[in-house]
Amino acid sequence: MTYEYVADTEVYKGYTIKIVPDNDASSPRENDNFAKMVCFHNRYNLGDEQPRETPDEYLRSLASEFDPDLGDTIEYWENGRGWDMLYAQQKDGKIKSASDASDEVIEKAIGKALDKYVVLLPLALLDHSGLHMWCGSGPHWSDSAGWDSGQVGFIYATRDMILKEYGGKVLTKAKRERAQKTMRCEVEEYDQYLTGDVYGYEISKGDEDDDDYSDYTLDSCWGFYGMKYCMEEAKSSVDYMAKQPQFEI
Repeated sequence: MTYEYVADTEVYKGYTIKIVPDNDASSPRENDNFAKMVCFHNRYNLGDEQPRETPDEYLRSLASEFDPDLGDTIEYWENGRGWDMLYAQQKDGKIKSASDASDEVIEKAIGKALDKYVVLLPLALLDHSGLHMWCGSGPHWSDSAGWDSGQVGFIYATRDMILKEYGGKVLTKAKRERAQKTMRCEVEEYDQYLTGDVYGYEISKGDEDDDDYSDYTLDSCWGFYGMKYCMEEAKSSVDYMAKQPQFEI
């Protein structure tokens, strides 16, 4: 088959391998994934979920799933009952308002629940001549950042999700680190999808520079994230074909 653009060509064991961009690749988030990717953007549907609520509201709801008393704690401070003891509280030489003080208490309570039961990484997005995502935070949420970079959401795994994946009954430091590594890999793969770093290969017999070359496709496969990985899989296919009597060189 003739393509407008071939990313790479290599003759391997008497076969020609062509690596071609996969322009019809499906999102890796449509597959079974370890973690959940939540994004907030007003122009793009990204990740696994695009909540209508704000990021803070989403995290508050998530934390409430693990701390049954969190709702009462938030109500206590939001309705002003806890303000008297914090009114005009002084910190670092500055007078903190009752409202600011109560917000701080609520934020700490939510953070405590999340730290205990959830492993979470922030996600940043660059929107300029295409989309680029990575694990990290930005100065602002990118839905109002134009083409600039900013935080767009987060990827997380709950305690139950991690223990189901790695076994055991305790969420240890080692399991947290494994979860973070897996989530980073999922984000890297999703970024490859967003940036078009997805390929397929086609294999034909012979060398294109030879007169007897035929471009008849003996094998092809698509949906590989990363050109290097695609070439490795293509060579594995050639290794198999070269051992079969009907494909002997």
